[in-house]
Amino acid sequence: MTNEPLKWGILSAAKICNDFLAAMTTLPDGENIPVAIAARSKKSAQEMADKFLIPTAYEGYDALLDDVNVQIVYIGTLNNFHFEWIKKFLNAGKHVFCEKPLCLNTDQTEEVFALARSKKLFLAEAMWSRYNPSIKKMREIIRSGTLGDVVDAQANLGYDIINVPRIKSKQHGGGALLDLGVYSVMGILTAFDDVEPNKIHVMGSADDETGVDEKANITMVFSNGRFGVAKTSVLAELDNTMTVTLQKGRIVLPDFWSGYKVEIHRNDTPGEIEKTEFPPPKAAHPFNFNNSANMRNEIRCVRKAVQEGLTESTEWDSRMSILTAKILTRARHEFNYKFDFEK
Repeated sequence: MTNEPLKWGILSAAKICNDFLAAMTTLPDGENIPVAIAARSKKSAQEMADKFLIPTAYEGYDALLDDVNVQIVYIGTLNNFHFEWIKKFLNAGKHVFCEKPLCLNTDQTEEVFALARSKKLFLAEAMWSRYNPSIKKMREIIRSGTLGDVVDAQANLGYDIINVPRIKSKQHGGGALLDLGVYSVMGILTAFDDVEPNKIHVMGSADDETGVDEKANITMVFSNGRFGVAKTSVLAELDNTMTVTLQKGRIVLPDFWSGYKVEIHRNDTPGEIEKTEFPPPKAAHPFNFNNSANMRNEIRCVRKAVQEGLTESTEWDSRMSILTAKILTRARHEFNYKFDFEK
């Protein structure tokens, strides 16, 4: 592995891109360098460039394709732009790290990974939760067997964000499932050691006017009658907690998708809670979203993978992105929420 810096291009000046760049500043100097940012307006691109000392700011996305200094692009646009721009950057010879959901459906997700493989370029979905120490600790406990086998799991994530324009917009890939539910699905798959469920059952509701889903429960059925429930909503704030029930106790993760706490409840010591915390580091810039400093973990992992010549993430690879897309696509279609290109 080389010690050369990884040179990043940033696509969009959205709030999530601010947090990605702020998290990058918590890592050792010289490992990751943002060299260019492109946004729909030069003003927003320049403002973020000035804030994070990025030397080049572009108006419009296309200019980033031809920037020879950019090795890898972080895509933080609205969901509906992901598929198009992943392909454009791969065809331009650049590695890609794209926000979740990677694409809008299973077919798109499979297509971009096939393209990345053909180009021998790195591509991964920015499922930042999977890289965080609390999720890693949960996996470690489950795999150790100290609490026995997983019996069931539930991952709840919801906020009252129905009036956010992108959430209500089918054109932009809105809805609870693609915005928040992706994390709940990730949590359940992680609890069951990344095994594909034997079947899924979906319940929920969609907006009568837009057809976009508002809330959903996805029950995933695994072997031996075990099941996990991924619950999501954009109508109300849920407890945003993940609970894994095992034969000898429970693992509880408050704010599981972004948090830094793990609680162990053992059946043989009722009333006692073993708590482990992984506080995120302080950053020089404020964040827009909960505990976004933990995005540093995915950045560090991506740099290592690219420097080692890998084409996929070691923490969240193509199989997991495709499996998640498969579950979310099936769930959307249960509400008859289909994009125009799917009809």
